[in-house]
Amino acid sequence: MWVIVRPKPKMAGSVSFFKAHGIEVAGFAPIDIVDATGALAELETTLSNTQKPITLIVTSTEAAVRLQQTKLGETSLCMCIGSATEKLMKETGLTCKTPEIQTSEGLLSMPELQHVTGQHFALVKGQGGRALIKQTLQKRGAIVHEFDIYQRQLLNPGICSQPIDWHQAQGIFVTSQALLDATIDEIGLHTLKNKMWVGVSQRICEYGRSMGIQDFYSSDGATDAHLLGWMQSKGEVGHDRT
Repeated sequence: MWVIVRPKPKMAGSVSFFKAHGIEVAGFAPIDIVDATGALAELETTLSNTQKPITLIVTSTEAAVRLQQTKLGETSLCMCIGSATEKLMKETGLTCKTPEIQTSEGLLSMPELQHVTGQHFALVKGQGGRALIKQTLQKRGAIVHEFDIYQRQLLNPGICSQPIDWHQAQGIFVTSQALLDATIDEIGLHTLKNKMWVGVSQRICEYGRSMGIQDFYSSDGATDAHLLGWMQSKGEVGHDRT
């Protein structure tokens, strides 16, 4: 059985997705997502006061859901990491784009973000995440306004969709470095380092390997569909049996 490590708001949906495709998985949520005080109001003020066109960068569905309740005003473009995030943001009426490889690295490789000297960006994300985007855009000469509109809250113990025997786990799918750290902290590296892991980007894979986890692969995307495609391509599961 595979273990799907997700934040609490997404765990049940991921488990249901795989069960709908005839695959038994267990969900594990070591982190919850809660609102960050004041950040949305700061974003509204920035969008209304900035004279030059500003591009929104929305990094997750958690950010997108919160932005749907916000006065976004006029923006030149909304760039999203992930098709699910793009779908939510299009409901606000904005013109949206998402990279083919739905990661920070994929976003930064898009043509629209190569020559950005003097351009304004509103980076909307969770607290402590997506440092690579801000750092890279600033190196390219952009002006980046950062808004942490939600934060991660550690759950200890984490929440499981069913009892998990970690020693018997076939593999573990994790969508962020924060989730990887929280899982290792709770379960223990000695129990998990010899398991097969799948992350959403090469960056997470390299981080995991630096901890001593050698069997670490990238699905090149954070959605359940990306993981399912990876599992099927590697022969880890059969194709859709529904």
